[in-house]
Amino acid sequence: EDPALMTQMAEKQLEGERDSWLAQGWGWVDCSLGQGRADGGYAATRLQPDWRELTDEEEAELARLRGELEALDAELDDDSVEDDPRWETRDTLAGAIESLRQAARVWDKEIIAHAGVVLSISHDGEVHAALGVVRQAEEKMVKAIRKRLATDHADADDGAGESEIPSTTDTTPMESGLPKTLIRDLS
Repeated sequence: EDPALMTQMAEKQLEGERDSWLAQGWGWVDCSLGQGRADGGYAATRLQPDWRELTDEEEAELARLRGELEALDAELDDDSVEDDPRWETRDTLAGAIESLRQAARVWDKEIIAHAGVVLSISHDGEVHAALGVVRQAEEKMVKAIRKRLATDHADADDGAGESEIPSTTDTTPMESGLPKTLIRDLS
């Protein structure tokens, strides 16, 4: 009934999250109440995390959780009851698996200092964070850092193998499978 109060409450909730993201090393944090859209001078570039190898303990826990989830899924498939309380247990197991998987996510501190996080409120009232957003003003700097890191990584390999960072300079044309007339019309 009071849109101004709702906006004020949403802004307060988002502002409460800002400091934790800055403490993780992100260069900036924007709060957006634009229905999940990131408004502003953002570049098309969005950073993605690297993934570290799971420890032996994490691998064992992941295998255990997946085993429990598979067994529960089999039981739920056999029973086919929608109001079964085991669905909540299944959701908890799936959440634990995803949390364990996300714990292996690694962001390069040098790069994220030039990128940021856009916070918004999701449809269910929870804070949603879009990580790795790059502003247009920082796009060249981020590309330069990535290029330098790729070169450093390639030098560390001493030419013994190819870099794990995929090349973005592949000039092989992709076949779309669409008729040439349609491609020409779309172009």
